[in-house]
Amino acid sequence: MTNFNDTLETMNELGNKGYDNLRKLGEIQLDTFNKLFEKQAEVFSMMMSSATAQLEAVSESKDYQDAVRSQIDFGQKLAANLVEKTRETVEIAQQSGDAYRTWAEGVAKETAEQVNEAAKQAA
Repeated sequence: MTNFNDTLETMNELGNKGYDNLRKLGEIQLDTFNKLFEKQAEVFSMMMSSATAQLEAVSESKDYQDAVRSQIDFGQKLAANLVEKTRETVEIAQQSGDAYRTWAEGVAKETAEQVNEAAKQAA
């Protein structure tokens, strides 16, 4: 039979573990946000650099064919870079998914252990 102090101690422990779990979740979310924001900034910078370089190339073109050729080259390079950034972003999403899954599994295991312990104490 449990007494009031045991119950109070159990509730305190549950509160602390809950707080720790939410803090860990917040860290995962913040890390994911920072990585995605960084990728977004890289893509934006890449797009601005490409636009500037394209304008310079067009202004320096000798004729229409030269301008079209440079635009095609820039388009191909930009597409390749965007594909690479997309791959990197998908990798971030997969890593985040793994981190969330690991966190959730840990919380589920911890909860099951706490429920089992509470059941033993109640018996």
